[in-house]
Amino acid sequence: MSKTLQYAGIAGIFCLLYSVLLIIFEILKRTNKVNSSFISLYIIAGLLSWGLYIIFNYGFILIGERYQNNLLRFASYFLIFFGSIFNGYGVLALIYPNLENMFVQIVIIVITGAINIPFGIGLIKLQPQFGSIAKAAGVIEIISGVSLITFILSFIGILLSIPSAILLFIILFRAAKKPEFALEV
Repeated sequence: MSKTLQYAGIAGIFCLLYSVLLIIFEILKRTNKVNSSFISLYIIAGLLSWGLYIIFNYGFILIGERYQNNLLRFASYFLIFFGSIFNGYGVLALIYPNLENMFVQIVIIVITGAINIPFGIGLIKLQPQFGSIAKAAGVIEIISGVSLITFILSFIGILLSIPSAILLFIILFRAAKKPEFALEV
C-alpha cells in the first residue's frame, strides 16, 4: 500500500503540472486560437489530468480507510465522482461548443467548493497522525471551499489550490513511509 500512496503523490504532482497546461489551453481557447490539433491535444491533456486526479484522490481514500476517517474517504470519493463528471463535461463542451454554459461552470465551482469543506475537515482529523501539516492542509481546503462556494471569491480558492496541493503531496509521501501502510502489499 505504501507504493500506491507514493504513486498517488506522484500522480498529484503531475496532475498539478497538467492543470497549469490546461489553464494555458483554456486561455488559448478563450482567445479563439484553436485548431483541430489543439483540440486533440487539449482532450489528451484533459484525459491524462483526469486519470492522475483519480489516482491522487485514491491515496486519500486509502488514508481515510486506514485511520477510519470516513469523512475524508467519502469526500475523496465525491471529488473523484464529480471531478469525472466535470472533466467529461469539459471534453464534451470542447467538442460541442454549444454545451458551454456559464451557469454550468458556476455550478461546477460551487459543488467543488462544497466538497472541499468536508475534505478539509477530514484532513484536520488526520492531525494526530500527520501533525500540523494535516491541519494546515485542512484549513486551506476549507477556506478554498468557502471561497469557491461564494463564487465571487472563487479566485481565492483557485489561488489556494497550489499550496494546498503541495501540502497534500507531503501528506501522501509521509503516509507512504508510515509502518501501518508498509504492512500490506
